[in-house]
Amino acid sequence: MARCFRLSPPSWRALVFSALAVALSPPVRAEDVELPPVTAVGQAPAEPSEAQAKDPSGFVTVVEAPRGETSSAAELVAASPGVTVRDFGVNQPTTVSVRGSTADQVVVLLDGMPLNAAGGGGADLSTLPAPFVERVSVARGAVGARYGAGALGGAVSLETRKPSPGERRLFAELEYGSFSSMEAFLGASSSVGERASALVAAYARRCEGDYPYLHDEAPLLEGNPLVERRWENNASLRAGALGRLLVDGPVGVDLLVEADGGARGVPGTVQNPTPDAEQRDARGMMLARLSRTFGETPVELRAGGRLSRTQWSPSRASPLDPQLGAVAFAELGAQQLWGRHAVEASVRIGHESLDGPAYGVHGRLLLSLFAGDEILVGPLSILPALRAEGAGEIWGLSPKLGATLALGERVTLKANAGRSFRPPSFGELYLEQGVFSANPDLRPETASFADLGIAVGSQALRGTVSGFYTLYDDLILYELYAAMRAKPFNFGKAEVYGAEAELSASLGPATFSAAYTLGLSANRIGDERFFNQELPYHPRHRLHARAEVRFWRVSAHADLDAQSAQYTNRNRTDSLPGRARADAGLSVLAHRGAGLYVHGEVKNLFDQRGQDLYGYPLPGRSVFLGLRLDLSSTDSNRSKR
Repeated sequence: MARCFRLSPPSWRALVFSALAVALSPPVRAEDVELPPVTAVGQAPAEPSEAQAKDPSGFVTVVEAPRGETSSAAELVAASPGVTVRDFGVNQPTTVSVRGSTADQVVVLLDGMPLNAAGGGGADLSTLPAPFVERVSVARGAVGARYGAGALGGAVSLETRKPSPGERRLFAELEYGSFSSMEAFLGASSSVGERASALVAAYARRCEGDYPYLHDEAPLLEGNPLVERRWENNASLRAGALGRLLVDGPVGVDLLVEADGGARGVPGTVQNPTPDAEQRDARGMMLARLSRTFGETPVELRAGGRLSRTQWSPSRASPLDPQLGAVAFAELGAQQLWGRHAVEASVRIGHESLDGPAYGVHGRLLLSLFAGDEILVGPLSILPALRAEGAGEIWGLSPKLGATLALGERVTLKANAGRSFRPPSFGELYLEQGVFSANPDLRPETASFADLGIAVGSQALRGTVSGFYTLYDDLILYELYAAMRAKPFNFGKAEVYGAEAELSASLGPATFSAAYTLGLSANRIGDERFFNQELPYHPRHRLHARAEVRFWRVSAHADLDAQSAQYTNRNRTDSLPGRARADAGLSVLAHRGAGLYVHGEVKNLFDQRGQDLYGYPLPGRSVFLGLRLDLSSTDSNRSKR
């Protein structure tokens, strides 16, 4: 069911959080306070991520890909507080919600290239090549000033592997496990000439996805016995390749080329299976960055493009025409230190288009202007930023005011307040397909937010506690308006507020990390049936925790991911029960010289069964075994230079 809202006066929660954010108006430069980011998986990064460098006052979690094991992009993202990963089972779409947002309200970037489709629906994390991802940064809040229109709930930035200057490497991974799943990855990097280094890599994976599940043949009858069945038409095959070139010189060059694609079955839901449906998709992208310093002013030119093709078939014998998408952009930015100020500005121009069997051809010009500053006043740093952005004929402003205040060497206060907007997608504006109707009169949806928190850091212990409030306005949601017909409309308001906490601790060979989210919500529609009720698909509690022990050549880890129950409709008559999943793994460095790891992992250790969202069964216990090879040697001549 769609969620409807009506305009109402700002609540006391908005006023309290906004007042706190303004009263604290204080940040300090990231380099002035040594507070390494809380890293929920793997080891703390050697240097701040690009997301942290862009927004020192923001609440950003950096997650490193762990050594000796393969973690999917969705698993890395799920380690951040404020995040809910919405998956539909093995081999099926996986989207992300940040601070109670929809998937459309989160910008997902791969090395700065936006992955959100013009047709809407949010970025699908299950299609991202996990072996290519080196670390993930999750920025929470309405961060459109930094990341552009669409970042109402937050932004997820995925960084791919980089070649190491002066080092030759050969790395490979092979994993096999439950549901006849297999993944292979091969890559190499080396110096090229005097100043360049390059990396090439490729991967392939397949999975039958035919796991057993418990089926209720008569769900309306209480006490009906459950029957074990096997999930059918859920196979997946995917492959991809990546190339990256870095050139160090007066003009720095970073060139990235990536392509991947695959096919998967579309099984439908438990109650409405589609035994012969299939989806095929392919994506190719290129991104180039040129950087040069003129005097004391760093200047960067970034340009890129992405092409995508998606084809859905209700049956393999009758495929529909493919949907083609394209996006291209160029951005020029510069920074300048001026007394107590660190000023930056950028201009970005681009174009996106979509050509589909039901959409026709549609395109629009994208233009944005950004300006930001970092004002230092002793231990206080104030970070104002503003982005003016247009998508076709739709224009909007995304302002943000951040602040940090250093209380000694190990404690920092952070506060932020801002606003962002999202223009309707082409799917919402023009889609006429199946039960869906279009609405070309849609207005952009907006989000206003405030957050406030404290960060504490030392070599052995790091943590952050924060509170947040977000007011969503003019939400774009689908609602039934006739028998079996749904159309997107702008509705009123919804509030999402709560608290986030993350902790990372190390003691000798042991490390521990945890991320907890308390997420509360309120429907602000005037209809008394729904007013002030919790929003559907918003679990109140979510916890992700990881413990790891390293001794000699052996490392063992245990992960826990839990969330509370959530309603699935506005009437609060249907709900999904809470669930908890525990994983455990062991990795052994079998040969130090060859960098050979042997890895084993058990997911869903206690075999918890259940369904997610729209009736897709989740897999029970599964086992995976893998080998990882990492050979490296240093270019001594280059090292001396």
